[in-house]
Amino acid sequence: MTIKTTIVLIILAGFCLVFGANFYSSNLLNEANQEYSSDNSLQSYTSAWFSNMDIQFENKLLIYDPLEGMASNADLWDAELDNFTGTDGPNPLFEALQRKDAESAEGLFAKIFSDAIFEEQITFAVAYDRRGLQLYCESSLYVVGIDPCSQSAQPDYFLNFGSFVKSLDNGSSRSVIKIKDLTNEKPVSINDTLAFSLKDENEKPIAVIVLGRNVIDSLEQFSENFEIETAIALDDDALTIYDYYEEEKPDVLKKLVKVGLDHGTTNELYQYSFIDEASSYQITSIPFSKSIRASDLRILIFADQAELITSLNETEKQTILFFVFLTVLITVIVFLVTSASFNRITEAIQVLEKMADGDLSANTQEARSFFSSEKDEVGRLQKSIESYRQHRIEAEEDRIKRAKRRDERDQIMFEKMTLLSDQLEGQSKNMLLTEISEMKDALSTGDDETKETASIELMSRAFSKMSDEVNALIAARTRELVEARDEISSSIRYAARLQNALLPKSFPGDFTINVEWRPRDL
Repeated sequence: MTIKTTIVLIILAGFCLVFGANFYSSNLLNEANQEYSSDNSLQSYTSAWFSNMDIQFENKLLIYDPLEGMASNADLWDAELDNFTGTDGPNPLFEALQRKDAESAEGLFAKIFSDAIFEEQITFAVAYDRRGLQLYCESSLYVVGIDPCSQSAQPDYFLNFGSFVKSLDNGSSRSVIKIKDLTNEKPVSINDTLAFSLKDENEKPIAVIVLGRNVIDSLEQFSENFEIETAIALDDDALTIYDYYEEEKPDVLKKLVKVGLDHGTTNELYQYSFIDEASSYQITSIPFSKSIRASDLRILIFADQAELITSLNETEKQTILFFVFLTVLITVIVFLVTSASFNRITEAIQVLEKMADGDLSANTQEARSFFSSEKDEVGRLQKSIESYRQHRIEAEEDRIKRAKRRDERDQIMFEKMTLLSDQLEGQSKNMLLTEISEMKDALSTGDDETKETASIELMSRAFSKMSDEVNALIAARTRELVEARDEISSSIRYAARLQNALLPKSFPGDFTINVEWRPRDL
């Protein structure tokens, strides 16, 4: 694998790691945002619902409270004031209750509550004596669910009426009352109620009044304001507005209700908020009221988040596409830069390889690319290689000249040795001619270094051989001279003997005869 490919792969791997880390961190961030959004939605819905319930309670029910209600209504519950006729006499309602005159009491209660019920300010009003005998009951004409005044209606406080009545001795009480239909023909009626006791002049409780407001209207208004779907979860079941109005429930809502109930059952949670990816709905469960546990009664809220999720997915896709585009763009730029650089490096390597093989004709090309420059590292490398190539060319020219001079010198040496061989005879001549042939063979093969070594050896052997031959010639000439000298000496000795034999041994008189003789050959 080339370095260029390795660099590109490393860059791609780096981008993949960065993308993976970014994708992982984005998922964590999205999960954190979803969790924050879910918590925020849970708090927002809870706050909005409780606020709406409190406002409705204060404006429509609390005004009848004996202590905290409107002054005009509070006087209705004063045993010593006749607020019905405007006189200072005793309260006729209390007198009717004390006489157990149910008919009169019913009429007086109707004067108090009929207008409010007709205007749908409250849904129903019920009065009981201390034993639980119903003295008065009136409900709205447009009540949803079971009618609280029907014979099959059973409020949940009836299950323990004694405790319920006793709890009102210390003051009024706000609670959520569920009224069931004993025949199961109508859905459960869920009401936000105000209950309080009526006390005579001796502060003795003589009756109990329960005022209720059906929360389905508030739930419907709440749904319209937030553009959501809602359901009331009671234990393992849920009721929607469609159930109360006996309309066909949408299939989507059925599935959402099931998903919401299953999520709460599986996780044992009653306050939660999450996004169902299958339906793109945010499902939120909030307590129905502050006075009742969420496990007993809660509201399921279904908010369509398809548009938001689609927008987020589209944004995520665009982000991924943009990241991929940047990755490809940067990779292409890196590839072009590395290609421009490494192609020049590859070219430089090829030039060096050819130079190593002895081919000095190849040269590096000048940088002509947008991503290349003569001043960058590769450009400097190419200049160095070109400079080295020129030095090699000059060295090669010098080598050729030296080889030519060496060949001329060797040729002269061969000529001289051949002339020398011509002066020899016999075995010496043959040996010299053999050596000349061997030297010519040695000089005709091998590289310059080998030839140079052979040439030096040739010179050494030639000078040695010539020296030997010269010494031999000198020795031969010396022998000839010695022989000539010996011959002359022998002639001189012979002449001396002849002279001694021919000349007298002595002469008369006193004189001396000197005989001088110069040899002919000296």
